[in-house]
Amino acid sequence: MIWRHLYNRYPLSYEHNYGGMVFPIAMYTTSTLQLSKAINLPILMVIPRFMVYIAIIAWTYVFISLLYHLYKNSKVDFKSISGGERV
Repeated sequence: MIWRHLYNRYPLSYEHNYGGMVFPIAMYTTSTLQLSKAINLPILMVIPRFMVYIAIIAWTYVFISLLYHLYKNSKVDFKSISGGERV
């Protein structure tokens, strides 16, 4: 993602596969937290303590992008149904 959007300057817009990319971030964070508790290894808590914020930011971005994508597409569909005129 960093290479695609920062290096190649690809525009940041919603794509359906974003959910599949942010899901593992949250799952690895949660599983590392549970592993740290299960084997009583507090050093592993470093990972979930900062990754939880990255996961929340990523999920929030994907959710807001999805809502915007749906809103934008519903406006286009409404215009095509009504013949381009406001009802």
